[in-house]
Amino acid sequence: MARPAQGDRIKLDRLRRARPKAEELRRGTILDAKPMAELLGLGWPTLRDWVDATPALESKGAVKRGGNGVPWEFKPLRAIDLLIAHFTARTEKQAKKNQAIRRAVGVSLPEDEDAATFAETKQMVDMTLSVVAARERQREYTPKGEMMSFIEGYNQTVTAAILGVRTRVDPNGNLPPHVRAAVDDYLRSVATQVHGAAAKFIEEQRRGAGL
Repeated sequence: MARPAQGDRIKLDRLRRARPKAEELRRGTILDAKPMAELLGLGWPTLRDWVDATPALESKGAVKRGGNGVPWEFKPLRAIDLLIAHFTARTEKQAKKNQAIRRAVGVSLPEDEDAATFAETKQMVDMTLSVVAARERQREYTPKGEMMSFIEGYNQTVTAAILGVRTRVDPNGNLPPHVRAAVDDYLRSVATQVHGAAAKFIEEQRRGAGL
């Protein structure tokens, strides 16, 4: 199973492994689409998505688009360096977002957190909401201290699992960028809502118990 970051970190690892091969090519070598994809160990559709997501490749002359019988032109080493810069910047930006999310939801995620499937996540969210609803009906738990301790740990597990769903669903970062962004935004929203509901419940219980 792929681990978090994940998509972009995996891409960076692939690019860094391919760079020495590009350095061995004769100076001035130009590669068409398929040879360039093979150099990176990718399928052409995946490499094309990377090009679409990295405008600097064309603006800085590392790639010249083809199509309709016209071959693509890649300057291998230049293209790899620009892709490395692009995915490094994205990784750093995402790391900052993750730190902000963790502070917002009050949970510490390990470097290699496991991710749940959408079905598993939905089940955990439903269970969490059921716990909150039951508390509102019953007004108390017995024993209170043990239940609060359980919910705190359970809430962190649920939140971490929600934030890791996209990594499990798309471990290699093959989803279109706009789809990944939409999925990530939705999952962050769900994680925040779930964590907030459970945290509110725990605080109410503590106040009621005089803790």
